[in-house]
Parts: sequence; C-alpha cells; structure tokens
Amino acid sequence: MSRLDSVIRLRKWELDEVRLVLTTIEAERDEILTAMDRLEQEYQIECTGKSSAEAAVTLGAYMQAVKQKRTEFQEMLEAKMLEVTEKQDELNLAYNELKKFEVARERQVAEEAAELGRKEQAEADEIGRQKFFRKN
Repeated sequence: MSRLDSVIRLRKWELDEVRLVLTTIEAERDEILTAMDRLEQEYQIECTGKSSAEAAVTLGAYMQAVKQKRTEFQEMLEAKMLEVTEKQDELNLAYNELKKFEVARERQVAEEAAELGRKEQAEADEIGRQKFFRKN
C-alpha cells in the first residue's frame, strides 16, 4: 500500500464525516420547516374555527404569539440555511481534495505500469539479442 492510498483513505473518511454533519444539519432544517407548517395549520384552524366574542378576545393574543413564532422560525431557518451552505462548501472542498489524491494515485499506477512495460520490453529485447547472437 502506497502512501497515497493512506491519504486517500483519510480523505474519504473526512468526506464521510462532512457528509454526516451536513445530513444532520439538513435534518434540523427540515424539522424547522415542519414546525413552521404545523404552526400555519394550527393558525388556519384557530382563525376559521372561532366566531364567538370570547374567541375575538383571545384571537388577538394568539395572532401576536403566532407572529412572534413565525419570526423566530424564520430566523432559525435562515441560520440553518447558512450552516447548510457552509457545510456544502466544505463538502465540495473535501471532495476536491480527495479527487486530487485519486488522480495522483491513478498517475502513479499508470507510471508504474509503463515502467513495468519498459522493463519487460527491455528483457524481451535482451532475450531476442541473445538468441540472434547464438544463431550467428
């Protein structure tokens, strides 16, 4: 195993770690979106379900609380989207680093194969020369 193989293994592990963190952040973002949807559904139910005088008194406070929650969810979502973007950038960087080493390894393998081919050809040429000189 060459040194490049070890580096490639390390880079793959790092890439997997970044993917795992990105997946976690995306799941958290999805939870925020789900909570926002739930809030909107509850709001629609509350607005359409009550028509009494008592409901009119409590609806104002409820609407204010919903507005506050929407703002909080929106801020949380924006922060999470920023985290997702940063992790995606980190993932792209990790992938590019891995690719550099994989390309270097491919070149190394190709060079080793070419060197082996040259050695085999040199041996075949030597055998051919020896046979030629033995006949003459």
